[in-house]
Amino acid sequence: LLRSMGVAKSDHGDLAGALDAFAESQGIYTKMRKLESPLGASLLNDIGMARARFKDLKGASKAFAEAQRIFRHTNTIETPDGCLLLMNAGNNKKALDDIDGAMKLFSEARDIRDRTSSLDTPDGVRLLVAIGTTLSEQGDHDGALEAFSEAYNLHTRMDTLDSPSAASVLNYIGST
Repeated sequence: LLRSMGVAKSDHGDLAGALDAFAESQGIYTKMRKLESPLGASLLNDIGMARARFKDLKGASKAFAEAQRIFRHTNTIETPDGCLLLMNAGNNKKALDDIDGAMKLFSEARDIRDRTSSLDTPDGVRLLVAIGTTLSEQGDHDGALEAFSEAYNLHTRMDTLDSPSAASVLNYIGST
């Protein structure tokens, strides 16, 4: 419940409230010895997202790194939650102008999604868009167009062509 409250507070612009709820949740996870678990890693991912949303990129990096360590230690990085973390950490590295680091994380998330047949999801689309925008910003317009086209094809397979996300992907294709 506290974790959900933290996410809701973050989504509504209340960083202090979000971090308070997350800290209380983290304290409970720690007391119950559950922080070193996939659920604990997902909580740290949520903390990283809240910090990134409010431009505390270094604090976000710390939370993402700890979540990544836990996912790897528990051999659960190759899950949808692990891929989500890798994408979020990649976006944070991109915001810190660490493009190589971002692309490494995006590539790892993509490889995992391919191996686990979990690319055909909204998070898979977001990952491909993150890859495409990063490649475009680096001047690799062919690579970007390939990623955006694949994201559009995912929308076709998921029958979500009428979604705002599909419209956004078409916009990226048109501007690449």
